Order: sequence, then structure tokens, then C-alpha cells
Amino acid sequence: KGITAAFNLNILTRLNQELGAQFEVDRFSHYPCYDPETGANKSFLVSMHDQDVYIEAVEKSFHCNRWETIQTEISQKYNVTMINKLMALTDLQIVEYFYDDDRYFADVLVSGA
Repeated sequence: KGITAAFNLNILTRLNQELGAQFEVDRFSHYPCYDPETGANKSFLVSMHDQDVYIEAVEKSFHCNRWETIQTEISQKYNVTMINKLMALTDLQIVEYFYDDDRYFADVLVSGA
């Protein structure tokens, strides 16, 4: 639905507002990448043009080549099997799973032994 893309592109807007950067947000594109084998989720901003960006707070310009990426996120996703294996390696015990309506995602409440 574009929520993650908007969130990541907003990083450039915030840099502009808070550090006096001169990013042209529309010159970047959001690129997500999910590896289902490892559960690693990464997000990147991709420069769609060769461009120079000045950041007033550090009084320096930075060059971005076309297709150069800025990594904005890395998060790890776990399935129930992986969570159970992790808990078996610790002194923690699963108390309860809290699923979304479609059971796509869960928060897991754990407790120390």
C-alpha cells in the first residue's frame, strides 16, 4: 500500500528539515528486499540520477551515482519454528502468541524461567 515506501522516503524529508540537507525526494525510489530463507527484510533508497546533495549541518556535499543505494532498514522476521528454536536456546518460555486477523504476523510474549 506504499506505507513503507512513504516512511523511508520521509527520511530524506526529515534530513532536509532537520539538517538543512538538499535532497530532492522525487529523485529517489524506494526498493524493498525480503529473503524468505533467512527472514531478513531490507529497505533501500535508490538514487534515480547522478546527483550531488549538500548537507548544511556538516557543510559538505555528497555525490550519489545513478542506481546507488542508501540502506534505510534491516529487520529480521521469524516464523513460529524459528521462534521455538530460539527459545529452546534460552531460559525464556513462550507465554502467548498474539496474531493479526489474517495470522500473517504475531507478537510473542515470553517470560524468564
